[in-house]
Amino acid sequence: MPPEDIIFGQRVSDEKLQLARELRRAMTPEERILWKHLRAHRLQGLHFRRQQVIDGFVVDFFCFDAALVVEVDGGVHRAQAAYDAERDLVLKKRGLRVVRITNEDVRCNLAGVLARIAEAAAPCPSPEGQANRRQPPEPGVGASPSRRPPKGGPMPDSLDPRPAMVELGRLIYARQLSDSAGGNMSVRSGGRIYITPRYMGSRHRWSIAPEMITVLDAASQRVVEGPGDISREARAHLAIYAAFPEAGAVIHAHPQYVQVFACANRPLPAVAEYTQKYGTIPCIPPSQAHSQALADAVVEALRPRQAELAEHGLAVLLPYHGIIVAGRDLDDAYDTLERMEVNARCALWGALLARL
Repeated sequence: MPPEDIIFGQRVSDEKLQLARELRRAMTPEERILWKHLRAHRLQGLHFRRQQVIDGFVVDFFCFDAALVVEVDGGVHRAQAAYDAERDLVLKKRGLRVVRITNEDVRCNLAGVLARIAEAAAPCPSPEGQANRRQPPEPGVGASPSRRPPKGGPMPDSLDPRPAMVELGRLIYARQLSDSAGGNMSVRSGGRIYITPRYMGSRHRWSIAPEMITVLDAASQRVVEGPGDISREARAHLAIYAAFPEAGAVIHAHPQYVQVFACANRPLPAVAEYTQKYGTIPCIPPSQAHSQALADAVVEALRPRQAELAEHGLAVLLPYHGIIVAGRDLDDAYDTLERMEVNARCALWGALLARL
């Protein structure tokens, strides 16, 4: 199975998925310290996942683009050296590199740990090393980060969210969280706003390359990099960023079940336990698509719950159109979007069951 199948193509048992969830909830103190510095692309713009299942093993941290596994070893690993060696061999056969960090290193030399991980994630200089790395895909096919500095000057890699936007775009489409009719996403990071192109659905099926994402200066909203052919819903994105300093990402989508509530012009009640904190998702008054009036209505609908943005994402329905979610970062926005879709499905099927 090629490395590309790790995220989307694996068959993972329910038992392994449950184990991974339990391990995420029960992370060790050292894992939590390291995750704080790896999550949300904080280390050189790399996208790490935690407790990722790979060939039946659950690894602590995994970076797809760098084909890198990071393991934080505690005292238990001294007693399972043979098991760890077998697991490392399986992972290396998949073309993955494994970096093992001790708990003591995380506690006493965190800067050195992060430097070691960053060095391991860098491109291998030798042909032999390159052969063991996942090769960059062709434009429009894979998530290969863009390293070109914008016209306004060099940008640190740690602020470039484009690889994650590419990856999440494919995930959104694959999970029917949006469709070919459209949708878009943006991220605010490092004084810039990154926004996806027009025709994200109809022409691209949510599968784009990093260089197709336009970069705006957050203050002037002028294009500093990229094609400049931004989504027509950019007004709503920019209005949210202007009104809510806490917002770091915005997604507009057409999820399959959420669309039922949007097209009925009805608010979405919170029926699932993990959506109770969001409350009922309001539906704004009908407004012309892509208009400033729609953008203003979105901001006004979100404003009463602005304080909650410090803890979780916010969402609002667009009548006959779709949903807009705002999050602290891209992961937060995506998490909110998927929760809204599952909640909508439960609400609809629950209403149907009540009639049986």
